[in-house]
Amino acid sequence: MKTRVLHNLGLASIAMFCLSFLLPSNTMAQYYPETAIIIEQPHDVIECEGSLDQFLFVVAAPSQKQYKIAYRWWKDGRVISEWVEDFGQITFDTLRYRLSGLYKAEMFVFDPNYNGSTNGGSGWPSGQSYEEARISPIVFSDEANLYVLQKPEFMKDIKSVYTKEGGSLSLTFDANIYGEHNMNNPTYWTQIQWFRGTTPLLDNERYEGTKSSILNIEDIK
Repeated sequence: MKTRVLHNLGLASIAMFCLSFLLPSNTMAQYYPETAIIIEQPHDVIECEGSLDQFLFVVAAPSQKQYKIAYRWWKDGRVISEWVEDFGQITFDTLRYRLSGLYKAEMFVFDPNYNGSTNGGSGWPSGQSYEEARISPIVFSDEANLYVLQKPEFMKDIKSVYTKEGGSLSLTFDANIYGEHNMNNPTYWTQIQWFRGTTPLLDNERYEGTKSSILNIEDIK
């Protein structure tokens, strides 16, 4: 019994030693006097490829007016911009499909009058300087989806079809159609319209499917 007690005490000593190694007595949580308050989260943007001057933005503020917010943006888990102050917006001059993805803003409060850096003063020229002046924890906005709709792409031309007068025929086409057909609550749909020359066709007793991928024509004249 005595040996067992000593053995247990030895285990306890080892456990205490490991705990003290992992959590040293002088470890303290970092304290920041400020916090970045997010006022408006970024919203999803769904637009066609080629659209001009689209943007994502987040609105945030420090709790005290003498401080400022530094922002930078992430896309699909990677940083894509430098730190900037007081401008939580990312702008896309011309939308391209490759820009589609999940975006979020990273931000914190900094002191524009911080003089502990060699750069000193306000108007921080680099991300490092902003971080040196940071006085709040880093926070992230919600993720926002930028979905760029591609233009339909015809795979091959419509084939000519011949029939006798009074007969019927069907026309169809092959195309890659990009849209939101697989998304919940879509706001954009790809529309199809058949024409005869420059005149748009309407469904009637002769035409069926004038807004679908298959056009049926009766009573050919």
